[in-house]
Amino acid sequence: MLFVFFLLFLTFVPLVGQAFAVEMIGIENGVVFGYNLGTNGLGIGHEFGIRLNLTEAMQVGFVYITGDGANMNTFTLLKIEYTVMPLLGVTMASGMTNNNLAVGIGVFSNILTNTVANRVITVLRIKFEYLYDATTSLDNGIIAASLTARIGL
Repeated sequence: MLFVFFLLFLTFVPLVGQAFAVEMIGIENGVVFGYNLGTNGLGIGHEFGIRLNLTEAMQVGFVYITGDGANMNTFTLLKIEYTVMPLLGVTMASGMTNNNLAVGIGVFSNILTNTVANRVITVLRIKFEYLYDATTSLDNGIIAASLTARIGL
């Protein structure tokens, strides 16, 4: 049954409009800079994600952020992104950090989009997010800025 659903998904998604630089599946890679409010320090990390298109303006992604350990935690997140307009969107995240529940919210902008051969889409994206460990207070999170590149089909 799951296989049938997957086949239906693969046939439906290409029929959805492509006005917001979306793809059926995309791979994202980038760098993350963050300011940790708990330690008052700057941190750097690496982000890798796989995105699946749900609708023309909504995507779900599985994201792994590897931090430096001191000021940037390592996060494993499930993100839902909603593109409000072609250059602006919002994101919500939930997942794990240090074996604790992590949540986040943010905004993103697709600053450069290119379509090659009407099928391959490349996107350069800048994101600003607030990520924190839900077992601590809300003011101990990380204000993160990231620059990522995505390629999708």
